[in-house]
Amino acid sequence: MLKKITILFSVVLLFILCFFIFLKPLEININYINFYVKHKISKIFVGSSVNMENTSVIWQKDGKNPYLVITDLAIANPNFTIKVPELFVHFKLSSLFKASTNLSQVSADNMHVCVNQKEADFKAVNFNLQNSVKTIREFFFDLNADSKIEFTNIAIDKSTEDEFFIDKLYIGKGEDFNVLDIHVNTKDGKGFLNDLSITIKNRNNLLNVYGTFYNLKLGLLSEFSTLVKSYNLDKNIGFKGSFSVKINKKDEIVDGNIYVLNTENYLNKNLALTNVNINLTYSDGIISVKNFHFKLNDTYLSLIGKMNFSTSHALLRINISKFAAKDLCTYVPDGVVNSKFKSWYCDNIKGDVLNTIVSFNGKINNLVNEDLSDIVIVANIENGSVKFDEDFEQVKELKGDLIIKNNDLEITVNSAKFQNFTINGGDIEMKSLNKENSVLTINGQAVSDAYGLYEPIRFKLDDVVKIERDKVGGMAKSVFNFRIFNLNADDKKVDFSANFHSEIDNLAVYNASLGKYDIKLSFGSDFIDLNGNGMVNNTQLLFDLKSSNRNESFAWNLTGDLPAQILDFDENIGGYVNTNIESVINQDKTGHINGNMDLSELESRSSYFGRKNRFEDHNKVLFSVKLKGADELLIDKLDVIGNDLDIKFSGRVGNGNLYLNSSSFKLPDNDFSIEIESGKEKNAITIYGEKINLSDILGLLGKNNNGLNKDIEISMNVDNVIMKEGVVIKNAKLNVTCTKGNCNGSQFTGQFLEDSSNILAEYSGIGLEIYADNAGILSRSLGISKSVKNGKLSLYLSPQRENEEHYGMLSISNFYIKDAPLLTTLLSMSSLPGIVNAIKDEGVYFYKCNVPFSYKDGSVEVEESWLEGAELGISTSGKLDIRNYKFQVEGQVIPAYSINKSLLKIPIIGKLLTGGKSRGIVSIDYKASGDDKNNNVSVDLISSLTPNLLKRLLGVFDRIMTKTNEAVIGGLKGGVKKKFGST
Repeated sequence: MLKKITILFSVVLLFILCFFIFLKPLEININYINFYVKHKISKIFVGSSVNMENTSVIWQKDGKNPYLVITDLAIANPNFTIKVPELFVHFKLSSLFKASTNLSQVSADNMHVCVNQKEADFKAVNFNLQNSVKTIREFFFDLNADSKIEFTNIAIDKSTEDEFFIDKLYIGKGEDFNVLDIHVNTKDGKGFLNDLSITIKNRNNLLNVYGTFYNLKLGLLSEFSTLVKSYNLDKNIGFKGSFSVKINKKDEIVDGNIYVLNTENYLNKNLALTNVNINLTYSDGIISVKNFHFKLNDTYLSLIGKMNFSTSHALLRINISKFAAKDLCTYVPDGVVNSKFKSWYCDNIKGDVLNTIVSFNGKINNLVNEDLSDIVIVANIENGSVKFDEDFEQVKELKGDLIIKNNDLEITVNSAKFQNFTINGGDIEMKSLNKENSVLTINGQAVSDAYGLYEPIRFKLDDVVKIERDKVGGMAKSVFNFRIFNLNADDKKVDFSANFHSEIDNLAVYNASLGKYDIKLSFGSDFIDLNGNGMVNNTQLLFDLKSSNRNESFAWNLTGDLPAQILDFDENIGGYVNTNIESVINQDKTGHINGNMDLSELESRSSYFGRKNRFEDHNKVLFSVKLKGADELLIDKLDVIGNDLDIKFSGRVGNGNLYLNSSSFKLPDNDFSIEIESGKEKNAITIYGEKINLSDILGLLGKNNNGLNKDIEISMNVDNVIMKEGVVIKNAKLNVTCTKGNCNGSQFTGQFLEDSSNILAEYSGIGLEIYADNAGILSRSLGISKSVKNGKLSLYLSPQRENEEHYGMLSISNFYIKDAPLLTTLLSMSSLPGIVNAIKDEGVYFYKCNVPFSYKDGSVEVEESWLEGAELGISTSGKLDIRNYKFQVEGQVIPAYSINKSLLKIPIIGKLLTGGKSRGIVSIDYKASGDDKNNNVSVDLISSLTPNLLKRLLGVFDRIMTKTNEAVIGGLKGGVKKKFGST
């Protein structure tokens, strides 16, 4: 590290030597002195120009020796310039006629040395160790006893560094010719050191050179300038130490030692560089590192080893406690690794490297020539990160072990995270770091959720198909491999390829379970190849996706059974859809989607009371769609075919609107055409034709509680509408217009084919009103009940109130109830056999039924309602759960209802006989719950045998007795308390 300081110092030293050497053979002759001086200086400073203003010899009085004065001396070459205003050279007059001239003193003041070249250009200076040692020997023996050289106020500067100074440079011998002293002093911290003392002693032509130095400045060591700048080290950090060298008569160094410490911190600063301790020895051609360690911030570095120059072999070991991975970008010299690899490393690698051990066992030339083949590096990596492509997130939180050996890199990964993957093991390798075709490979195992498999290729597919995280479930175990190419190739772009093999436990898509699923994914910067394989519904479910033309086009295929939930069918439709779909989608959103879906295994729960219906066998959907760009589709074919099934659609999608029309719409008992327009603003449906069968979808319509959130228009004009139980409505016309949920003016009209009776439904500002001339047929057509016969019906349902409830009234007049299982059970338990027989035969006649109710969130609250007939009166109240088809009601059954009601109308006597709260003298209390198939009915038999007047009298007597008992018990407690309280 002292190489460049030595060069700077040598510039000054050579200048001194030139004036000593060129005078050695000089016979004073003023005529050629200028030529001689220039000649000698030019021989020492090869390639330099030498100029001087004037040269003269000054003779002194009183017999003193003369001296030579050279003014404005300038020595210049491309690397440096030396300027000396006045140089004084004293010599002994008695030596003028001898073989050599003895100098007694050389001195100068205000010298200036300017180094012109940049730091990197110092390689151009030919610095030879053996030549320098020879120069030292010659200088030592050519300098006479009692001679001295003294330069003061020397200024040295570089174009890239600050100026520094040497206050005094002294070189001289005393009376002993065999001892030479050299001193360099600088005051006030202006120089690159404060003090340098060197003593050279001669013993039988063996030169012993030893010295000390103090406060050698870090900031002025050009070799360390990168370190100083990068770490913002204090430039005033200083070093002190000592050194010794032995030089034999062959100008060879036979022994040496150097010892360096950092100086005391007098300023009490928190210095970045501390604990410096360096001890190097040299003997018999071997440099031994006894001590070499320092602490830089939180990093501790130590070095031990040997360098044998006789065999050109070195054995070194470096220990580094911790450093940032990015530090290698600064301190690894250019040429050690490929410049492109180094650039990639510096742009994409982060983290901390701990417990690093660098070992070198090989030829010194390999070390000098930056050959890594003899270097072994082992280290731990903590919190590392690797970004191998700009489209991907980093591999983060990497922990592992690193080894570089024989120019091969290997990292054992203990744990890491990559996007949504948790990596629990793996390795990173790069064989032959110095070869152009070297490949960096990353292998490992990881776990993630199923969506994590989509994340690495999301940036390539988001414009084509988007998958939301909450729509995909399941845990994946993956084995992966990444290969990064062209890291050492200067003329090629860095590229990569990746392979994943993942097994997903219980893959779920849109809440539908696909069970175990196997995925193989390969991708790179310009391709994707994804294959999925699993068993669903005992059928192989296959999915393939491939990209081509550098990801400009994507082709995918799907074959197998899909759960109905994935296709976002109604919640009442289950089962599976067998699919066979193929598609090509380009980046400009053009392409096609073709395929078919077999609906044979779909299950429909469309019955109002939950009856399961299978779709007809071999029902299929065939479709062919052309993609015309963003938000634009051309639907060439959308066909649904099967047994007695032929539906054909065509249409388009543009500007967010769907347009469909049917050229054929034939279902069992259906023959009509339909036109559909669906968009952001409104939905419009037009239906016309011979007949339409609504029987299988009435249950679904009844369950739909989503409301009308969009504007919708529906127009239907069909000759015959087929309802439940084969009921047909002829001349059916429907017109629905809803704007922001307001459907005022909507109307449905038609006639029952069975008796030509009319049906009318209309919605206005006051609510929904329905009228039917035959309540029994309407009840059967809606799948509500087959027990009602004839009768006129009216239904009113109010608009939704602020409490989100609807209120309404159902009224039916002049109707019969026949074959009603629940009512038959109730009457049988009430011991009314005559009426039971009537229900089973011709039915029981009721002249009126009024049911006030309220509706909210699928639940109907029935207030006290009455079925009134001559033979029977029935009251009921309770709750109906429409969604789950359950009910819970209670009420009274009154036989001979007309007689009882007539008695009720008699003033005073009627109320006494009926008890005032009932409509008959005798009534039967009941409770019922369940559904139409499984229900419980209970009857209070005691109440059926007890007249209502007696029930009321017993009730009054019970209340009187209860109050009397309470009074007696209260009186007894008060008397006892009074008696014992007075004693």
